[in-house]
Amino acid sequence: MNVAVVGATGRIGKRVARMLVERGHDVRGVNRRPDRAAAVLAGLALRTYVADTSDEASLAPALAGADTVVLTTAPTREDPAAYLTQTMGVLRAARRADVTRLVAVSSYVALLAPDGRTVLEAEPAHPYFRPIEEIYPAQVSLFRAETELDWLLVAPPAELYPYGDVTRSYRVAENVLVVTDTVNPDFKETSVLSMEDLAAFIVDEVEHPAYHRQLVTLAY
Repeated sequence: MNVAVVGATGRIGKRVARMLVERGHDVRGVNRRPDRAAAVLAGLALRTYVADTSDEASLAPALAGADTVVLTTAPTREDPAAYLTQTMGVLRAARRADVTRLVAVSSYVALLAPDGRTVLEAEPAHPYFRPIEEIYPAQVSLFRAETELDWLLVAPPAELYPYGDVTRSYRVAENVLVVTDTVNPDFKETSVLSMEDLAAFIVDEVEHPAYHRQLVTLAY
């Protein structure tokens, strides 16, 4: 399978790219900084592309012939709104390239809390992080308006650890944050997963899609 990983040098993207290569797929790592690609993806049998995600023409060579796109980029604090422009650029470029599936990483702040309120209502964002966190509900709206691509949004849990093995012992839910204690006022502390398991779930969804045009999340 031909897979383009957009944001392949990030914490999730590099894990997804590595797992895809290990499973024998033809992988393209797409990144905006060539120096990062050379350092982070060294030793992986994949092709690397430098592209501006807000520019369809820039993305075209990387997405040409791809069966699936995995989008793992995130908004920056300097210009969080640019993330929506970049996301729209990836969606348009994927359509033009006749990509059949797009799996994108979202955020737990786009989900509902255990009590039915949105996570941002249940626990308002700190002012420092608010501009970034408020982008994710808008990201979900962009995807829900997308009718041509077979897309999937994957929201990590509230606590995502950069260590651990692939266990697949997580639980998957749609729209609602997965926690181990639904009545705990500090519910976010009971929503936990490793980056390895998150990446493995994404790669599994590339190979054997089980969820379609949905926002899902997973945690132990």
